[in-house]
Amino acid sequence: MEEPTKAEIPCDRLAVVRWTMLAVIACGFLAVDVVTPIAVYEGPILSISLVGLCIGQINLIAVWAALAPGNIVWRLPWSVLMGLFTWYATIVGYRNASDSYYFFQLSDAVELGGVILGGVVVAQIPLWIAGKVFRWKLVVGRHDPAGERPDRLQFKLWHMLFGTFLVALALAPARYVLPAGDIWPLRLDDSLWVLLSVVAVCNLVFTVPCVWLAFAEKAISGAVAACWLIYCAALTTVEYGVLVMALGSPGDPEVPVAMYLLNLAQCVAVIVPLLILRATGLQLRRLPR
Repeated sequence: MEEPTKAEIPCDRLAVVRWTMLAVIACGFLAVDVVTPIAVYEGPILSISLVGLCIGQINLIAVWAALAPGNIVWRLPWSVLMGLFTWYATIVGYRNASDSYYFFQLSDAVELGGVILGGVVVAQIPLWIAGKVFRWKLVVGRHDPAGERPDRLQFKLWHMLFGTFLVALALAPARYVLPAGDIWPLRLDDSLWVLLSVVAVCNLVFTVPCVWLAFAEKAISGAVAACWLIYCAALTTVEYGVLVMALGSPGDPEVPVAMYLLNLAQCVAVIVPLLILRATGLQLRRLPR
């Protein structure tokens, strides 16, 4: 990981640039969430790439929850809040998709919310492990993470009041966003648990190297990019083999190619925003033992 360097831009202006980039990245991902259900029928390459970007968005939320500085009492609720807005944006996309408008019911929206929020939680597991094993911590500028206890649980009364206010504020648009209908009993079959387990392992072998690559000392070169394409192809082959053994063959020879494209889009959705934030002063530090 890189040593702190003296920024050419003043700290206050750099902070403004960083927060502006964060807002642009968040708005961009929300736009992708809205467009993805609409673009499902526009072509397999476009739809698979957009789904990969949506998965990468969930991984970015997990990266922030697991590795960002500050109190864990703040980070975890904010990660759920960001997952909630991701859910809202995706529902808006489904309700605007002409081919699925009359078929997307309230039960579908609730099941989608469970998958997204569950994905945010599952995606954090390997990142928390990586943070503990490699002692990683995301910091800004010259901030020294050695003097803080990142996993402390102390909080004050106003933290709880402010958090309650944010939750109420976030749930307020639900009545306008959610479609009409009844909530049917959700069916969580064994295949869903298999998929969540595979996703957790894939996040360990895809997302964690993406975080390291975004903050590596040397810039990403053509050779590194080519090696990464081969790395993703090898891991996608293993992932596909595990799913075939667990769930059976899908019977479509294009499925491995679609999975490879999805994984590449997922990696791009993690690396590119982190590279942008790195340029605004974000760093990945290794905590002392």
